Amino acid sequence: VRDTGIGIAEEDLELIFESFRQVDSSFTRNYQGTGLGLGLAQQFVEMHGGCLIAESEIGQGSTFCMLLPRVNPPAELA
Repeated sequence: VRDTGIGIAEEDLELIFESFRQVDSSFTRNYQGTGLGLGLAQQFVEMHGGCLIAESEIGQGSTFCMLLPRVNPPAELA
């Protein structure tokens, strides 16, 4: 997923996957949310043996990439 939003500083990228954690935790922030989305997404991806990668640049936006292992379905489902 790629967006053209405000971006995330490199030093804050590791924080965005922590549950209930937001980079801007001030009461006057412009964006709503609880900080659960990325933490849950990362947990789900890791439960399936994958990883969630975030890249971002301030003023340019962010890119999130989900990598999952390829598993061949059982013959009866194929």
